[in-house]
Amino acid sequence: MQPTENNSQPKHEVRDVHIRGVVTFCLCLAVAVLLVTVVLWGLFHVFSQQAERREPEVSPMFRQGRARQDFPAPQLQPPPPVPGSADNRYRPFITDSVDLETMQQRERYLLNSYGWVDQNAGIVHIPIEQAMEMVIERGLPTRPAPQAAQPKPEKRP
Repeated sequence: MQPTENNSQPKHEVRDVHIRGVVTFCLCLAVAVLLVTVVLWGLFHVFSQQAERREPEVSPMFRQGRARQDFPAPQLQPPPPVPGSADNRYRPFITDSVDLETMQQRERYLLNSYGWVDQNAGIVHIPIEQAMEMVIERGLPTRPAPQAAQPKPEKRP
């Protein structure tokens, strides 16, 4: 075979893929994406203007740069003292583990000691072990069982 200078045959398979169709589809897709982008940008712009018109008039103080309100520093309360503890002074740097330990000490103290809940009403709390023994001895309080309703005799004519 002799090489020819004018080779007019394509360098790809022409029966399977139509290049013109693929290129046309890509161009149409790009135009559609561009068109949708422009439409959405326009809608965003319209909605933004509508939102600005609906917002109330801004106060003059806001326009002068005093929009940020300075809140006072939080006034934290000291932790409650541990009942029965000699160390009842304020401790400014308390961590969560110390808070948990303090709460557990307070709960243990309340569970294992005597004290008034409401002195005017005469209500006291007692150690939990003693309370459980009293429940075992006396039992739990119960309500009286409701009396069963007596069925009415049927009237026969």
